[in-house]
Amino acid sequence: MEGFREKLEEHVSGLFPGYAVRGLKSVGRNPDTGRFRTGTYEVTAAKNGASEKFFVKSFSDWFVKNRKDAINFTVKMSRKRQVNMPEIYGFYSDINSYIMEGVDGKPMSGVLAGFFSNPFRRRTDASKTEFLVREVARSIAFLQNQTRRGVEPFSYRSFMLEKNPELKRFIAGNKTLSAVAAGMEGRRIMMCRGYNDLKPGNILVSGRHIRFIDPGVFGYKWFFINPVAFSVGLQLTQRVPLFRGGLGSLRQAFYDEYLGSLEWKADPRLLEDMEMLKKCELLCYFTRALKSGVPIKQRVQIRLNIRSLRSGIRNFQRN
Repeated sequence: MEGFREKLEEHVSGLFPGYAVRGLKSVGRNPDTGRFRTGTYEVTAAKNGASEKFFVKSFSDWFVKNRKDAINFTVKMSRKRQVNMPEIYGFYSDINSYIMEGVDGKPMSGVLAGFFSNPFRRRTDASKTEFLVREVARSIAFLQNQTRRGVEPFSYRSFMLEKNPELKRFIAGNKTLSAVAAGMEGRRIMMCRGYNDLKPGNILVSGRHIRFIDPGVFGYKWFFINPVAFSVGLQLTQRVPLFRGGLGSLRQAFYDEYLGSLEWKADPRLLEDMEMLKKCELLCYFTRALKSGVPIKQRVQIRLNIRSLRSGIRNFQRN
């Protein structure tokens, strides 16, 4: 870390002449210790009483060598207003990291949870909350419109089931879900670049502005990954048992804006089916996490997520 900090200080002085690093703390780390290892750091720099905050995203040697095109593209696209992310000042190969501007705001997950659980806010904040959700949809669609490379054959079996025996058993035990998964075999689906780890908790809200704070790099993905991830995340924020409401209209507004902003025709039924399969994936993930001895606070949150996911899966089967 010492070598990392010394080199980082050199880059900071280049970006902000006269500023010196005063604080460096880890705020996120991918548990993967191999080629997809990443780390996120919050950096504070100061000069004559003034201070600047920014973030550093670091990658493994393998990732930098094999995903350099995606890293460079992400740096370039960060300067586009429509992608709604902090500007990346540059990528620095000597520390395998990019440095991006610091932004402030409230996590969208908290904003949405407060909206769903408070009847008064559902009346007073409905227009603003819908605007924010639509802005997420527009950002996803903008990036996809800029980067679509055409349709390619898709197999849910190789995409997910062969990597996750627990999920495979869960889906095999349900005729409806098995039919949905089987229906994905051989589908030709659009490939586009997309945000990494897109969820409400990784979006900051300030007034009527949003920022995707952990975009990772814009690698190529199946087009459904980003909209489905956000929609499921949207539903998981509505987990307060009492006074819930407003989810249906927000979810519909999100998909209406997303589909209406695309420059090609996407199948709404495919999105619905992939959303259900995503819920199955998360249900298996959270069930496994609950058995791993996580802290009490996290166990409460995980149980709420499991209850919400099970409810969604049951409702889908009744349709």
